[in-house]
Amino acid sequence: EGGETAALRRLKYYLWDSNCVARYLETRHGTRRGFLGGDYTTKFSPWMALGCLSARKIYHEIAAYERARTANRSTYWVVYELLWRDFYRFYGCKHGNRIFFAGGIIGQAQSWNPDGEAWRRWREGQTGMPLVDANMRELKATGWMSGKGRQCVASYLTLDLRVDWRRGADHFESVLLDYDVCSNWANWVSAAGLTGGRVNR
Repeated sequence: EGGETAALRRLKYYLWDSNCVARYLETRHGTRRGFLGGDYTTKFSPWMALGCLSARKIYHEIAAYERARTANRSTYWVVYELLWRDFYRFYGCKHGNRIFFAGGIIGQAQSWNPDGEAWRRWREGQTGMPLVDANMRELKATGWMSGKGRQCVASYLTLDLRVDWRRGADHFESVLLDYDVCSNWANWVSAAGLTGGRVNR
């Protein structure tokens, strides 16, 4: 359900009604329910991407929650995750259209695997890798995938299957409910190891 009313209802539920925000790290990292269910992550991003909910509103609501109930690593970490959205926005401003280039920010030429079958299996969630497949099937069915899931499937596509990272970024652009230009493309160029920084496998 879209719109500001639904966004504020989700924010209230995640913080005040369920106290999920105080358990964010446990569920995000899979020590409780892993990637399953509606509460394993905040799921604020679709409303944020459409301007129905701001990072500022979430920040102030979490600050109020911390004053009234508890401040812990989980509440801190939700705010920390919000900072990544701003980071990628500034990253896009700094690097401009280089975040879309085949060689990424560093302009490093790659030899990509042109195998259309590998691409199709990844897109359809039929790679034989359970975590990758579950995330891709969730994306196909719902238009949603967790941030950790996105890192996992992007790394698998680019570093294991050696498929051009821009195909993955373009696919995500066409199916994500919470699509954001800077977050999407900067995450993908990073997953492909083309930023000059650390490569996460």
